[in-house]
This record gives sequence, C-alpha cells and structure tokens, in this order.
Amino acid sequence: MLKRDGSCPFDVIFKASNQTRPKETEAQQKQRLQRQEIENRVLMALPYTPNKASSLLELQQMLGLRPLTLLEALNHLQFVGLISMLPARELTARRYWRSQMLV
Repeated sequence: MLKRDGSCPFDVIFKASNQTRPKETEAQQKQRLQRQEIENRVLMALPYTPNKASSLLELQQMLGLRPLTLLEALNHLQFVGLISMLPARELTARRYWRSQMLV
C-alpha cells in the first residue's frame, strides 16, 4: 500500500489453540463419536460414480437408519465436500455419491 500498488498480498496463518474448543462432557463426546460413526457408515455405503448414485430410500434400507439421522449425515458430508448430490425437488428423488477427491 505504501508503494501505491494495485494489490497488497499478505499471508495469514490460522493456528488452533487448546482454548478454542470448549471442553466436551463425556456425553457430548459420546454423541460426537456416534455421529462420526454414522457419517462414516453412510460414506462407505455410497458409490463412487453418479450413474450408480443411491437414493435416500435405498440408503435408508441399506443402513437401517432413521430418515432424520440419515439426512443429517448426508448434509454434513455434503457440506464438507465428501459427497455430491443430484438435486431434485423431492427428497426421495435426490441421488447421492462420493465426490472425487483432489490429491
């Protein structure tokens, strides 16, 4: 900025500290681990290609999960970019598969 350049790049580094995450109670930790386990099961059940994508009903029958539990896991996996979805107006018509991972 002092040289009147058009841009001013700078590096930002984020570091996690022990104080950023509040201490979990034993019940909260158990609940978090259960959600992670469910999300892992859902991810492992999904195919790698869109042409073999699974519907909500297929996943529910395959995994034996309650619809709300399954939807929460799918939403979280989609939010973090691990799965993709073919959009549809109705929930039952949506199809899910694993996203291509960039290495």
